[in-house]
Amino acid sequence: MRMFLRPETQDKQVWEEVFHHNAYDLPDQFPDSTVVLDVGAHIGCFTAACLARGAKHVVAIEPDLDNFEMFTRNHLQHIDNDLVTALHGGIAASKEYGGLSKIPYVKAERGNTALGVDCDMDHIGECEYVKGYGI
Repeated sequence: MRMFLRPETQDKQVWEEVFHHNAYDLPDQFPDSTVVLDVGAHIGCFTAACLARGAKHVVAIEPDLDNFEMFTRNHLQHIDNDLVTALHGGIAASKEYGGLSKIPYVKAERGNTALGVDCDMDHIGECEYVKGYGI
């Protein structure tokens, strides 16, 4: 897969760590029905790694507009082929959490053993693998 990487950023380092060095310890092959939720999708390195390992669909959420635009550029074909749902937004406990008050958000609450996501996005209920930070 070809990824567009921005000069003078950490994009290349992230791509190498996530895609080539498997920083998230992804399985070599996902079951055919696997749907992944990529929280903080950046430019799409984790999404690319999941698709390369056979994920059926990735729901990707990225709050930073520059990163989101790179993500959509990198995954335009996957979006067009309904392999990826790209959402410009964030996941937080409330609209005010973490300075996300000016972008769409998905309300998240943490229970004892699971992450509950309060939204009505297609595929969200099917997610079997979730990547995220600080949730």
